[in-house]
Amino acid sequence: MNVRMIRPSWLGRTMTIALTLAYLLALGFAYQSSFLLYGRGQSLVGADVHRAWLTESLPWLVSCVLAIAVAHSKSFKNRELRLFIPFVASAMITIWLALKPVAYSIDITNYLWSGRLTIHGVNPYLYAPDSPHLASFQNFRYWWMLGWKSLHAAYPPVAQVYFAVGEWLSRDFINRYKVLMLLNAIVCALLMYVVLVERRIVQSSRTSASTSVPGREEPFAVQSLAEAGSQPRQERPKSLVKRYASGFHLLTDADIRAYALFLLLPPYLVESYGADHVDALAIPWLLLAWWFHLRNKNILLGAAIGIAASIKVYPIVLLAAFFDVRDWRQNAKILVSAVVVSLLTAIPFFSAGLGMLDFIHQSSAIPYNGSLQYVLMKLFGSARVAPFSTFLVLGFELAAWGFVLFTRANALSVEQKASLLGLTFILASPLVHPWYAVSFLPYAVVAEDLAVLWFAILSHLTYDEFPADMYLEYLPTYAFFVRQCAAPFAKASAPSSLLSARRD
Repeated sequence: MNVRMIRPSWLGRTMTIALTLAYLLALGFAYQSSFLLYGRGQSLVGADVHRAWLTESLPWLVSCVLAIAVAHSKSFKNRELRLFIPFVASAMITIWLALKPVAYSIDITNYLWSGRLTIHGVNPYLYAPDSPHLASFQNFRYWWMLGWKSLHAAYPPVAQVYFAVGEWLSRDFINRYKVLMLLNAIVCALLMYVVLVERRIVQSSRTSASTSVPGREEPFAVQSLAEAGSQPRQERPKSLVKRYASGFHLLTDADIRAYALFLLLPPYLVESYGADHVDALAIPWLLLAWWFHLRNKNILLGAAIGIAASIKVYPIVLLAAFFDVRDWRQNAKILVSAVVVSLLTAIPFFSAGLGMLDFIHQSSAIPYNGSLQYVLMKLFGSARVAPFSTFLVLGFELAAWGFVLFTRANALSVEQKASLLGLTFILASPLVHPWYAVSFLPYAVVAEDLAVLWFAILSHLTYDEFPADMYLEYLPTYAFFVRQCAAPFAKASAPSSLLSARRD
């Protein structure tokens, strides 16, 4: 008797589509639940903690797992189709989030407030929102939701420019402000693709050069990508479009997985386009810095990092990922360019003087969901540790710089070093919010860095209401982080990935 069997390819495609639909449903359910729990200013106490885990946290975890499953699916032979499904799913979620009210955080109200002051010619660093000098501005639509009314602006100068543009677009309406974030989403997606293609163009160029000289072959991951001979040259926009459109065939399965995962990860989507955190606005500049590195444009690389650090300060820690210990002249160009650009962006706000640096004191004085700082305070007391929070972060970050510059860790790829440096800052900081990892996610998904990815997924669930979250979040993160640091010293061949040793 003849029995028609379902072809494995059709079964795989059906499963991929089913997983995508399940992902959309799970993430949608998690977001809706979060709005009920957080969106109206409610804090979780008592039995609400268990309700949060059942109605919001568990669907969040399911959606994260499904995002990884969809990104890794190879059910479709057509590589364009393997990107099309994640792209459509990501676009649907991004647009849906843009149309929804904010749920996880109301920081966007502070953005609109600062933007309102700036477009009216008032330096946002001069006065706290509740200052009598700003009485005429306190008819603000979201005044009742505005947080930190007694503190001066806490975001760097370029962020203030973005806030002014957002306020000009929105006129005090949150949903209109999200237009700016949607434009940012498009730029992020395009630049991520460009970087992935440029990496393979550089690899291909170097491979050709290596094979032409006997004994010159070296593993891809242990060399500086800038050494590949991708020399800077003037190219018209049209030729660049052709370069990257035709470069799609160079992408490997690992690249397609990384791109799809970047598009689908709930921490990136929700924190960037649901809560609209300013951290997402730094991502295009960090991707540009990566692209400039690949094309040996060191001054522009430093400038891009400087602008990113003028949106949210901590991207400055990534500078060491782009340094070359064999060329300190190049390093000086990168560093000086970053510092000069950061200072230039601050010129319009200099009238506030040292008030522009109040955010350093504010952030170090508000311990929240920290890990290393939390342990030190338990051991030595808050009074002894808190005053030195900034110095502790600086000390650990400088140690990380020394690690990636002067040990075997220097052989790691740019994306691996960037992930390590970014996570060091997060773990040392006294103030850690879930969206802090968003800026590092493009590097982490390419490096397959399990430490950063674990933290990004689990930190969203930690809001001090459920102590077990701390153990689920930090202990595995530290374990993966130690593995990451030990990888360059393993006896195996040169490291290629912190999650998987294979290369596609």
